Amino acid sequence: MINNIELHSHYNSSLGISILVPNDWGFTVVNDSKIRLFGNFEDGYKDFFEEYRPSISFEIIKLEETIDFKDLHAGYSSLKRSDYNDYELISELDKKLLNKYYYESKFSWTDESTNIKIYQKQGFVESGINSYISFNSSVFEKYSEKYEALFNLILGSMRIIPNKL
Repeated sequence: MINNIELHSHYNSSLGISILVPNDWGFTVVNDSKIRLFGNFEDGYKDFFEEYRPSISFEIIKLEETIDFKDLHAGYSSLKRSDYNDYELISELDKKLLNKYYYESKFSWTDESTNIKIYQKQGFVESGINSYISFNSSVFEKYSEKYEALFNLILGSMRIIPNKL
């Protein structure tokens, strides 16, 4: 899927990140702390909700206290288990990435209104002493293999560029 894809670079100063964005994907600034990218609808799914297009979002979270990222990871994991119908963990990963704490979780769940399985990759990367960038990608589970490489490309392109102001 990503062999012939055209990308452009997008920098968001509010989030302090630069990412590569597929040229044919829609882009929305949700608010000063969150952006969302949308792919095209898969054939046969245009009548479903807008959020069921392949998508990935980024949000900066700033806290007043210094973060212990291991504790944040544990809280993230337990929250997801209770928030999703038929939640199935596929994998979890935590590591240092460019000297920043990085966590990701891949999982699937079933939408109650459509009974369709959804694949998600969620996580966060440390962006400062008391801040992190969360990310959330999702697609119908039957298309997860098609979009996994693209989600990895977008996430791998992310550069944290602190705002000097």
